[in-house]
Amino acid sequence: IFKALVFIFSSLCAWYSGYLIAELIPDVPLSNTLYSIRSIGERPVLKDETGKLIAAKYFDMYEGDNSGPMTKFIQSTPSKSLLFMVTHDDGSSRLEAQAKDVIEALGSKEIKNMKFRSSWVFVAAKGFELPPEMEREKDSVNNLCRQYEEKVRPCIDLIDSLRALGVEQDLALPAIAVIGDQSSGKSSVLEALSGVALPRGSGIVTRCPLVLKLKQLGQGEEWRGKVTYKDTEVEVSDPTEVEGEINKGILTKPDLVDRGTEDKVVDVVRNLVYHLKKGYMIVKCRGQQDVQKRLDLAEALKMEQAFFKEHPYFRVLLEDGKATVPCLAERLTTELISHICKSLPLLENQIKESHQRTSEELQKFGIDIPEDNNERAFFLIDKINAFNKDITALVQAQETVSAGGSRLFTNLRNKFLDWSNYIEKHFTKSSAEIHSQIQVFEKQYRGRELPGFANYKTFENIIKKQIKVLEEPAVVMLHEVTDMVRIAFTGVSLNNFGELFNLHSAAKSKIEDIRLNQEKEAEELIRLHFKMEQIVYCQDQVYRGALKKVRETDAEKEKTKVQPATFLYNSELLQKDLSTTEMTQHLNAYYEECRRSLGRQIPLIIQYFMLQRFGEEIEKAMLQLLQDKVNCSRLLAERKDTTEKRKFLKRRLSRLDQAWHKLAKFSY
Repeated sequence: IFKALVFIFSSLCAWYSGYLIAELIPDVPLSNTLYSIRSIGERPVLKDETGKLIAAKYFDMYEGDNSGPMTKFIQSTPSKSLLFMVTHDDGSSRLEAQAKDVIEALGSKEIKNMKFRSSWVFVAAKGFELPPEMEREKDSVNNLCRQYEEKVRPCIDLIDSLRALGVEQDLALPAIAVIGDQSSGKSSVLEALSGVALPRGSGIVTRCPLVLKLKQLGQGEEWRGKVTYKDTEVEVSDPTEVEGEINKGILTKPDLVDRGTEDKVVDVVRNLVYHLKKGYMIVKCRGQQDVQKRLDLAEALKMEQAFFKEHPYFRVLLEDGKATVPCLAERLTTELISHICKSLPLLENQIKESHQRTSEELQKFGIDIPEDNNERAFFLIDKINAFNKDITALVQAQETVSAGGSRLFTNLRNKFLDWSNYIEKHFTKSSAEIHSQIQVFEKQYRGRELPGFANYKTFENIIKKQIKVLEEPAVVMLHEVTDMVRIAFTGVSLNNFGELFNLHSAAKSKIEDIRLNQEKEAEELIRLHFKMEQIVYCQDQVYRGALKKVRETDAEKEKTKVQPATFLYNSELLQKDLSTTEMTQHLNAYYEECRRSLGRQIPLIIQYFMLQRFGEEIEKAMLQLLQDKVNCSRLLAERKDTTEKRKFLKRRLSRLDQAWHKLAKFSY
C-alpha cells in the first residue's frame, strides 16, 4: 500500500511540473523548432551512415582469366545497390567480351575502349537511377595517350605476347640490349627506364672472367715473359652491325665530366665526333651515393631534369631532346617500333620455316605409344603395315625421295648400265688378243683346212674364254646391288622404327638374314647361267642375221679404207689374213648376241632375288612378329629421351602455331 501511494504522488508532481515549464518557454523559439522538424523531409540531411558495405572483391587478371567470376559477382549484386569499380594496369584490357557486356549494360561507355596501362573508375547503380549531372566514369587515357596506345602499344604487345609464348626459344625476337663497359652505368640506365630498382651488391652483376695460367719453370731457368692482348672483337661483334646501323650511343655520368671538356661531350652527343646513324643521347642516373641514401627513382628523374636545365653546357642538349631518361625512353620506343615493323615480315618467314622443320622432325618420332595392351597391339600392326608399304614402294619404284635424291630403282638402272658398258668394252678390247690366238692356230694347229675356212674348235674356245672372264664382275655387281638394297631397306626401318629400338633391331636382323639367303641363291644362279653360256649356241636365223650385219659393216669400212697407192699392199694383206678376217666376223656376230643375253639376264636375276623376292620375304617376316603377342611391349619400347623430345616438339609446334595466329591478325 505504501508503494502505491508513493507512485501516485510522484505522478501528480510530474504532471504539474510539466504545465509550469510550458508556461515559462517563449512562443517564437518553439515555433522555429517545429518548423525545422517539419522541413527535414523536404531537404536531404544525413542523420546516419549512408549505407552498408555488402561485398568487396579483388580480381587479379595476372593470375588467370577471372572474367567469369567477376561477371557472376556483378550479376549477384542485390537490387538498390551502388557499385564502385576501379581498375589499373591491363586489368580491363584482359576482360572477356561477356564481362565487358555486363559492365556496359550498367552504363559504362569506356569499358570496350580500354587500352593497356589505363586507369579507370566507374560508379553504377543497380535498380535505381543516379542524378544525370553526376560524373559516373573517369578514364586516365587522354587523346595523346590514346594515339600512343593505338600505334605503339600493339607492336610492343605483339612482341610481348610472342615472348610470353616462349617463341624466343626458337627465334630471335626484336629487342633492345644494353651493352657497355664495366661500371659504365648499364644497370642505372635500366633502372631509370623501367622504374624498377635492380638488385645490387657483390657478385650480382655479371663480370667478364679473367683466366690466368702460370707455368712452373725449372730450377735455374731464367724467367722471360711478355703480356699480349688477344683481339676478340670479331668474335663478340654482331656481323649484322654495319657502321652504326643499329647502335645508339648513350653517355652516362655527365656530372663527373672534367671541367673544360663539356664542349667535347656536347659535340659527341651531337654526332660530330664518331658518327652513328642512330645518334647519341645523354642521361644522368642515380649514383652510388644516391643508392645508399635510398633516393627514389621518381625523385632521381626530377633531379636529372633540374641538372640539365641548370647546366650551362648541357642545357642545349635538353632543348634538342637529346638529354634525360624520358627523352631516351621516347626515342628508344620509336626505334623499337620501327625495328619491330621491319622485322615482322622476316619473323613471319622464320616462323613458317621453323614450323615446317618442327613438323617434319615430329613426324619422325610418330605418335605417342598407347598404354592399353589392345591398343598397343593395333599400334604395332599399324607400324609394321606402314613399314611394309614403304618396302613395297621401294620395290615398285614408287617411294618418295627428298630434293636432290633419287629412287633406288634409278640407282640400280645406272648400275646395270655400267654392266652393259663393261661387257661392250670387254669384247672390244679383246680384239687384239683374238687376232693373236687366230694367228697361233694358223701357224701351229691348222691341218687340212684351206685358207679362208674358220676352225669351229678355235671359235668355240675363244668364245668360252671371253665369257668366262665376265663371271666374277657379274658377281661383284651382285654384291654391290645387294648392299644398295640392304641400305635402302634399313633406311625404311630407321624411318619407321627409329625410336622403337627393339623393333628396329628385329627388323635389321630380319633384313640381314634374308639378305644372306637371297644373295646366296642369286650368286648360284648367276654362276649357273655362266656355265650354260659355255655352251656355244644361237638360233640359226638369229646368227645368220647377226653375221650378215657384221659382214656388211666390215664391207663398208673396207670401202672407205681402199686407196690406189696402197691397193697392192691391202690385197696381199687380205690374202694373208683371210682366215683371221673370217674368224673375226663370226666372233663379232656371236658377241653381239652374247652381249644382249648377258646384259639382260644378269640384271634380271639380281632384280628378282635381291629386290622382288627380298621385299616379299622381309614383309612376311615382319608380319610374323605380330604372332608373338608376349613380346609386343618389348618391341614397342622407346628410347628414354624420345618421349621428352616428342613433348618438346609438340610444345614448340604449339608455340609457333599461336605465334603465327597472332601475326596473321596483326596488320603492319
